[in-house]
Amino acid sequence: MGQSRRRARLAGAALLGVTLMAAASASAGEHVRNLTSGGTTAIRGGPPGSATYGFPEWAGPKNGGAGPKTLRVTRGAAGTSVSTVNRRMTTGFGSGSRVKNTAVSASTAGTLLSFLGLNHYDSRTANNGNQFSGEPPDQGLCVGNGFVLETVNEVLRVYNTNGQPLTNPTSFNEFYKYPPAINRTTGKFGPFLFDPSCHYDADVNRWFHVVATLRQNRNTGAFTGDGWLDLAVSKTGNPLGAWTRYQIFTTNNGTHGQPDHNCQGGPCFGDYPHIGADAHGFYISTNEYAFNADQFTSAQIYALSKAQLAAGVANPRLVHIDNTSVDGTPGFTVWPAISSGNHDLRRNGTEWFLSNTAGEEAGGDGSDNRVGVWSLSNTASLNTPTPNLVLKSTVVHVNTYSTPPPASQKPGPTPLRACVNNTTMQTPFGPGCWQNFFLPADEPAHNERIYALDSLDTRMQQVMFADGKLWGSHGTAVGGPGNTRAGIAFYVIRPSFSGAQPQGDLLEQARLAVAGNHLTMPAVGVLPNGKGAIAFTLNGANHYPSAAWAPISVNGIGAVRVSGPGAGPADGFTGYKAFVGDPPRPRWGDYGAAAVDNGTIWLASEYIAQKCTLGQFVRDTPASPFGTCFNTRTALANWATRITQVTP
Repeated sequence: MGQSRRRARLAGAALLGVTLMAAASASAGEHVRNLTSGGTTAIRGGPPGSATYGFPEWAGPKNGGAGPKTLRVTRGAAGTSVSTVNRRMTTGFGSGSRVKNTAVSASTAGTLLSFLGLNHYDSRTANNGNQFSGEPPDQGLCVGNGFVLETVNEVLRVYNTNGQPLTNPTSFNEFYKYPPAINRTTGKFGPFLFDPSCHYDADVNRWFHVVATLRQNRNTGAFTGDGWLDLAVSKTGNPLGAWTRYQIFTTNNGTHGQPDHNCQGGPCFGDYPHIGADAHGFYISTNEYAFNADQFTSAQIYALSKAQLAAGVANPRLVHIDNTSVDGTPGFTVWPAISSGNHDLRRNGTEWFLSNTAGEEAGGDGSDNRVGVWSLSNTASLNTPTPNLVLKSTVVHVNTYSTPPPASQKPGPTPLRACVNNTTMQTPFGPGCWQNFFLPADEPAHNERIYALDSLDTRMQQVMFADGKLWGSHGTAVGGPGNTRAGIAFYVIRPSFSGAQPQGDLLEQARLAVAGNHLTMPAVGVLPNGKGAIAFTLNGANHYPSAAWAPISVNGIGAVRVSGPGAGPADGFTGYKAFVGDPPRPRWGDYGAAAVDNGTIWLASEYIAQKCTLGQFVRDTPASPFGTCFNTRTALANWATRITQVTP
């Protein structure tokens, strides 16, 4: 989801080789219950509303619980109001490993199509402008049957495979039939939806869409602690038609048929949901934290029958697996694989997952040399009245990886920063552009700097099962002392069984780095023949934040290719302490996406598609309202996304 201080601690509360076998410190639990259909929906967004800067601009209590309702904000409010959600415990960054830098090629070989996807303006103006401002986008992408569906915080849109939009940007609240996140006429709040993912499944010719949802008090906007996953499944192979809606509660406090995990201070919170699929099932994993305390439990896995979901049954069975662990550590970001070709039918159907163990949530210190390999077997039983899944895990030893550093930006025009720092420009509120945002009593320090992008941590990113192998990647520190940068760790693992115990042979591991620059938020897509591509953001001394990719195979990674050159620096509110407190945590990512369709790979990455001057930023005309620079951004953020079709 996108807001400031993403996945931070709670404020005020809270080598090539062979597998080493590992027994879990505690057995995973399995809980079966039935979901209830919430009715139908469709992607039917209307024309955009106003991008006018208003109050409030982010989820949570009004003004973070401080100050009267006003068009201007109390300094630091964003950091206070959203610290309740979006967790990450690991702080700082590790030592980089010395690696060979990869060249950035000027070649466009392999790129079939590339176009601008959804951006912050689209997100903020959807649902007639009754939306929050959010960073970062958190991309999902799914492709099939002649359609492309992109989903970001907090909208989704359908295109054809030529890149032409077939719908307007549709807000999550519209799609899931909720009141607007913020009704700017009445001041009433609706649920807050974030962290989207999607998948087109050719086996059943259906589209799947998932988001995390938190309830807000209708009058104050305060989070109530009630949360769930919203799941939508299309009724046909056409995403423009009807979809069936379901809710999966994730508070795990003994209500709604859930187990009670005794999270400190009240309910639990299922963060960072991600999805996978095999021959029989559809899978969602989350990272579970206490909502009101600084506590992590373990990754949760939710499994459903693809056949039941495809048929739109009213009460599909759900298998919930909790208390996950690998090599004696809690499961963290246990990312389920999406199969791009033949499924793994061993042991009556097996879904595979990858994770790693460096995060503080997993008991790590930010650096480790293990990758978790997880098997969920007997998945065919999901189609029976009595599903009986078997989750097991092991680790593969790899070269040491560590938390990547923030990704520094190339200097360029940053009009939001310039506005906050300006003390002389005449405005309706008095001298100083900053007065467009802050009350006089909250005058900021006027010393904002171009910020470095958040590189997240070492958590596993998108996983694919293709050519009988698992493909995955994540961020890591690269470079020697004084030259530490954000790079990518990439793995190809052949999973197998020794009896009922999973094991994995590490066929390839590689580090991807570019001299003087950073690589963040990788996503792998792999064809059934084992040829693939990895998408990421490239930025640093030579590049504004750009959408880029490289071909991958079991033999390693090829040259970096830029599909969407960055036009300027990121210039969003989460990067400035005036809005979010000191220190800020500039939001970027938190993940990209990749999808496979008809022998090609589709990639989605965040980048910056625009730039403008302070003069253009403050212009307030019908063609270019304040802060929009001719509707290419909003007053608070300028992120965009790029969708690219490649053949590796």
